[in-house]
Amino acid sequence: MEIILYITDCPNRVITGHPLALNMPNDAERQTLLEMLAETLEASVIQIKNGDHIIVRRNG
Repeated sequence: MEIILYITDCPNRVITGHPLALNMPNDAERQTLLEMLAETLEASVIQIKNGDHIIVRRNG
C-alpha cells in the first residue's frame, strides 16, 4: 500500500517529504479535493482519528 497524500487542517502537522502533506483548513474544499483525487487516482480515502485524511493506493 502506498500513501499518496496526507491532508490536514493543522499546519503544525505538515512535514515536508514523501508523501506530500497539504494544509487545507476549509472543510468543503478539502472534501471536494479528496473525492476528486480518489476518483482520478483510483485510490481510497481514509480518515484517521485526529480528523486528518490520507489517500492510499494498493501497489500492483
